[in-house]
Amino acid sequence: MKEAMLYEKLGDGRVKCGVCPHHCVIAEGKRGICAVRENREGTLYALNYGKAIAVAIDPIEKKPLNYFLPGTTAYSFATIGCNLRCLWCQNWAISQASKPNRLIYGEDISPDEHVRRALAAGCPSIAYTYTEPIIFVEYALDTMKLAREAGLKNIWKTAGYATKETLDTIIRFHESGVHLEIATLIVPGVNDRIDQLERMARFIAEEVGKEVPWHVNRFFPGWKMMDTAITPMETFETAAALGKKSDCCTCTSATSEKEGSLMLVFGVISPHPPLIIPEIGGKDIERVKRTVAALEMAAERLAAAKPDRLLLISPHEGHGFEVPMHYLDRQLPPNLETEKILVTVPSYEHYYEWAKRYGEAYDRSDLRTAIIASSDLSHVLKPEGPYGYHSAGPLFDKLVVKAIKEKDAGQLLRLDAGFLERAAECGLRSILFLMGAFEGRAYEAEVLSYEGPFGIGYLVATFMPSESEEQIKDA
Repeated sequence: MKEAMLYEKLGDGRVKCGVCPHHCVIAEGKRGICAVRENREGTLYALNYGKAIAVAIDPIEKKPLNYFLPGTTAYSFATIGCNLRCLWCQNWAISQASKPNRLIYGEDISPDEHVRRALAAGCPSIAYTYTEPIIFVEYALDTMKLAREAGLKNIWKTAGYATKETLDTIIRFHESGVHLEIATLIVPGVNDRIDQLERMARFIAEEVGKEVPWHVNRFFPGWKMMDTAITPMETFETAAALGKKSDCCTCTSATSEKEGSLMLVFGVISPHPPLIIPEIGGKDIERVKRTVAALEMAAERLAAAKPDRLLLISPHEGHGFEVPMHYLDRQLPPNLETEKILVTVPSYEHYYEWAKRYGEAYDRSDLRTAIIASSDLSHVLKPEGPYGYHSAGPLFDKLVVKAIKEKDAGQLLRLDAGFLERAAECGLRSILFLMGAFEGRAYEAEVLSYEGPFGIGYLVATFMPSESEEQIKDA
């Protein structure tokens, strides 16, 4: 938490936020529309400062940027929250997670730690993305200053909240030498009329600059617009043609509908204890040899699925991501597009429902996606274990294995909160995310191994879509 930038004290306990054009007037104890800026005793605070909810290393073209550091990767991060509420948002589970007045969660990562990680990963840039960076401007700005000192470039991916002032700012940025690329998502029934597309193209060409790249992107169903059709190819092609007619530097990002195919091609549950890495576990590695063998088998299956993209889900930063990947990425191509999501919201159902929408969206994408659910099970399996013993522990692990084999997430969603606390579970949210993503489709779930030699349950299981077996072979 940090005192917010750009606000005015009104003298009666209220404050007026100036970070975006909403100009929220916020009473004592209340928050603004973004629900991450709160008035506490007449001082406005950014509650999301230092709390990263998503961290990943992306190809820079994903931003999308086609003419800035092409072929490189961008260290990318976000906090929860947004000052908009777009019904088609693909990242709604984190952009809307703070509303209304919910817990502000995320991994504590300082600005200098972000810079250190970017440098360690060999990324020449840091991107502020995934949600709306204007609502974590304090956090982003502190990071940007350190990044610049370290020789890194900064990428600001924003919706812009296009008031006249915002559009004038875009023009000033471009005129001052800041690299600018503009992206428009063409959403059926929202901005797909020919006159709308003509105005967009004309504005960019005449007011911003013909040399500014204009990315025209197709809409795929998301959040509250799951029943809306994908942008027809003819509309997409019309938008691209209008851009070229206006002499815009038009970039198209079409993805095919892949009729009849499932682009969620693989899922795996992996434990994350550092001791399963030989250099750390030493002689103890013999006690988890079934887990290691299962992870090696899972790595072979993952490679056979030929994913274009990995989605890593974990309750922990650091080892929660790194330990599974020690085994699972051995046979994958380098620089595979990877996104990391921390699962820290208390609600288990939240991630299950969110993942169902992820799965539906992936089926309409041209990216073959694999999900890695990082998860240890109960921590109270043995009296001699680090957390002792409770009878709820072994029972919980049996229930998880049973639910996976029967492909029935409902068995886990119905578990009592008190029971889960006594079982000292770690990672059920990751498992439910994976099961939610595969909900409603034909797939094979196989438990490759389960053991708990140190008093903590380690499970390895794979999920493979039945319909895509031949596609995987032919891909």
